Amino acid sequence: MLGALVVWNVIDIGVHVAVDEVEFLRVTANVVLIAVAIAVLVGRAGRHPAHPLVPALVACAALNLVVLIDKGPAVPMITFVVVSILLTAAAVERLRPAPEQRRIRIGRR
Repeated sequence: MLGALVVWNVIDIGVHVAVDEVEFLRVTANVVLIAVAIAVLVGRAGRHPAHPLVPALVACAALNLVVLIDKGPAVPMITFVVVSILLTAAAVERLRPAPEQRRIRIGRR
């Protein structure tokens, strides 16, 4: 999942460069997702690898929302952003801790 996320965002950046429409905020969103995905892949994400993906997902959505408001909707943009969000959300779901590891235990039982 994370490998697909990295590849998808590299392709997105490549498309921007190829059509000579490099938008700083869109590319920044791509780079954030790529960097966090690579950090998780190489084991630098801490005890719960899904945790850093959540703020990266929020940052990606926020940056792309600003571009969407500024430039208006475009089908290629929406396609790339939606797939990135879905890949990131799927990675979060796959990497999140098991339910028994998520419980907060107070005292002994």
